[in-house]
Amino acid sequence: MPSISASNQQWLLKSLDSNQNQVMDELKVEDGLKQRLDSNQDGQLNTQELQVALAQDSVEIRNGAVLAKQAQPLVIEGKQTLETVHQQVRRTLSAPHVVTPRAADVVDAVASLLIEDKRSYAEQQADRRRYLEVSNISYLSAVSSMRSTLQNVADMTANGTDARSKAIHASAKSSLNSSLSWGTGIAVTGWLIGVSGLESLNNGLQVAYSNLKGTLNQIENQSKDLPEPAKTLAASDQKIASAFAQMQTLEKQQSQNNAALDSLSGQALAMEKKVTGRAGDYALVGSGLGVVAGATAGYFLGGNNLKGALIGAGLGAGGSAGLGALIGKGIDSSYKGKAEALKKQMASIQGFKPDQARNQLQNLNQSLYRLSTQTQGSLDLDTAQRLDQDLKAVMTQADKAIGELTQVQKAYQDGAKP
Repeated sequence: MPSISASNQQWLLKSLDSNQNQVMDELKVEDGLKQRLDSNQDGQLNTQELQVALAQDSVEIRNGAVLAKQAQPLVIEGKQTLETVHQQVRRTLSAPHVVTPRAADVVDAVASLLIEDKRSYAEQQADRRRYLEVSNISYLSAVSSMRSTLQNVADMTANGTDARSKAIHASAKSSLNSSLSWGTGIAVTGWLIGVSGLESLNNGLQVAYSNLKGTLNQIENQSKDLPEPAKTLAASDQKIASAFAQMQTLEKQQSQNNAALDSLSGQALAMEKKVTGRAGDYALVGSGLGVVAGATAGYFLGGNNLKGALIGAGLGAGGSAGLGALIGKGIDSSYKGKAEALKKQMASIQGFKPDQARNQLQNLNQSLYRLSTQTQGSLDLDTAQRLDQDLKAVMTQADKAIGELTQVQKAYQDGAKP
């Protein structure tokens, strides 16, 4: 499978063909390989012949040379192990919840509030013992299950050479060692253990349960979001291809620059003319409305007399004048904002330099291709992680380029409006 798309391969070869003669004399090629790729037998390797070989994934360009390539699937050592670790840990964490002894306390409290508790002290202790034993059994079962999972995790990651596997192995071993007292064979029930003894066991089990669960949650986070450089490469490749297509569209629209700029300029001027200082006018309108509304309210609420009406009119005029001024100012501000936005669109068209955008994308495409030559064969997890991060950095730059091109594209579209 080719490392990058056909369209990006074309852009790659175009960027490497410095004299644009469609002959790849800029690259070194071993004679035997050159003869094999030279389909028209003219003694030269042209861009079309090289692209055919790239599409067949039979060659790669590395350090200024065309080299024969034997396609190798990408294998990330240790990744499958950590995927298994993640699945096992998630299953253990999703197990049923434990039973806490607090249920006995709730029963006792409810009984004492709603009904007369006629149980003797011995009967209350027996109930307490029953709840504690049930709780201890549930906690011991959960602790045993989590310890078993952590032992599997420790065994699976024992020979891991990458940073994640080593960290996970160390966490699992540490947690297992700190919970040794809760291994198999521990007695957590029975009449030989008093209620206070059961409570002590329960407290210890809760601490062990909490610590083991914390370790499992940590390992679950450590074993997720594993690197996927092949997927990141495909996504980055698609974005760069999209950016190239968008750039070509904008290059064709450059002939419309003057018309687009004239249209945007006219729209901006029209918006600026609508900014007429509405604060004062709207304040007068608001004041008038406030006088009427305030006087009416003041008359009725003030005991149907003229004094109440006058007070209401004054208050209504002041409040509504301020509100009216605020509304007018807001309308003016809206028109100013639209005018500024249109001017920014004019600036984006004027600042668009096709050659600069093309060079930027070609450099980005070359970086992507260099990284694609590493996305094959056997990689350890640390190397795959760094490769994935580098590919994501390229994708981020591609997203930024697309955003800038989209702004220019929208400016042309708005400039085409009547």
